[in-house]
Amino acid sequence: MKLHGLTANVLCGGKILDEHSANVDEETATANCFVASEAGKEIHISLGNVSATSNVLVKAYIDGQYIMRKVVKAGKSSTVMEFRIDADTKQALVFANIEVTVLSDQMHMV
Repeated sequence: MKLHGLTANVLCGGKILDEHSANVDEETATANCFVASEAGKEIHISLGNVSATSNVLVKAYIDGQYIMRKVVKAGKSSTVMEFRIDADTKQALVFANIEVTVLSDQMHMV
């Protein structure tokens, strides 16, 4: 994704994952998307700032949960591989198991 000179990609196994339902809003300076996941696989978030003069503050959320913020300096790039759980503990970014539940009594034909 690209927004105001910032690029962001989600990587798994060193490969950029395809973005689905990407939404970039220049007015609110927000961007989001979905990526295919595989339980237990570690991911990284690659950030790049193509601006020659402006630093960019990035706030990242996964599944609606705030995970980190990072300043990407002008003309630089950075990779996020973990997030802080508390003052002493960091955790890698890993896809969780997904549980799908179908409630047959709530399915109706119209």
